[in-house]
Amino acid sequence: MKILHLTQRFPPAPGGVEEHVLQISKRLAKKGHEVIIFTSDLERDKPFIRLSHGKGLYLENEQINVRRFKAVKLLNLKHGLGVIIPGMREAALREKVDVVHAHAFGFWPTYVGMAKKILDQTPLIITPHSSAGSRDYGVLDVRKLPLKIADKIIALTESEQKHLVSLGIDSNKISVIPNGLDLKKFRGLPDGYKKNHVILYVGRIDIRTKGLDTLIKAVPSVLEVVQDAKFVFVGPDWGDMFFLKELAHTLNVETHVNFVGSTFDQEEKLRYYMTADVCVLPSNIESFGIVILESMACGTPVVATRVGGVPDIINDKENGILVPPKDPKKLADAISYLLTDKAAAVKMGQKGRRIVQRYSWESVTDQTEEVYWEVCR
Repeated sequence: MKILHLTQRFPPAPGGVEEHVLQISKRLAKKGHEVIIFTSDLERDKPFIRLSHGKGLYLENEQINVRRFKAVKLLNLKHGLGVIIPGMREAALREKVDVVHAHAFGFWPTYVGMAKKILDQTPLIITPHSSAGSRDYGVLDVRKLPLKIADKIIALTESEQKHLVSLGIDSNKISVIPNGLDLKKFRGLPDGYKKNHVILYVGRIDIRTKGLDTLIKAVPSVLEVVQDAKFVFVGPDWGDMFFLKELAHTLNVETHVNFVGSTFDQEEKLRYYMTADVCVLPSNIESFGIVILESMACGTPVVATRVGGVPDIINDKENGILVPPKDPKKLADAISYLLTDKAAAVKMGQKGRRIVQRYSWESVTDQTEEVYWEVCR
């Protein structure tokens, strides 16, 4: 097949959607399909930053054609929804392909896919990567149009599937296929409880979606229980790092909080996971959370909020702990529990390692390929 992926951003731009498109595209190409990716020139939407030309813009040693088009910030809307990519639409309409796969609910690529479906009847698949239950998704009927016109929808979790049905999407055209992990990179890692009293967050430094102000507010309560606890934040600044540092200073916990910036090196990221006693994902909005899989693969127990697709991955008190969003006290209690109860932390870490084996990018790609064949038939 000749497959066209449409995505708002693509690596080296960081993010879960970006990683998803990269991993399945690489594996589809290895299966012999012709894969084309149309994306923007953005590194991130907030703040509005373009990728540096000449560095990492194209994949090396991969049989994937990546074309980037200039993004234009038309309106100042949440989640980058006011960003349009005019050149992507024109190029997509000219491209002759067997199937179009558009990513991210409400973003420009889904409308480009819809236009191509309407104008030349190319089969359209959309993976919304949406967070079930979030009021920010599905409010405007116009944003549902691509989902209703698409031939198939791929939900990452059963929670997202139910959310999409509640928006009026036909359940018969929804397939549930999760995110994945390159499990080979996590083989042979040592077992054991760390006792470093390190609490790790991995992801973009973004208050609105990731709830990092809640995590900073939880720090004083954790320090009352574990005086030498250290909070490490790994990820790119989306404009909120200064505020979070000021908040830590106001709470007099800045010496226990460390923002280390981005890391794109797999070995370096593994070292952070392996050093940490607990991995925390305090999100207000979360469609899936690949960092949860990465943490489980390292045997590190997870504390995460009960939002979006997270409860589909974490069984509370089995391979991690679920807490309500925007609740610093309950977040602190869960972190403190895992820092002080070695047996519970080890048990959850071991259970996480067993559960994560059912996720792999190879399986995700195979299931996605089946959806492609279905719509082409």
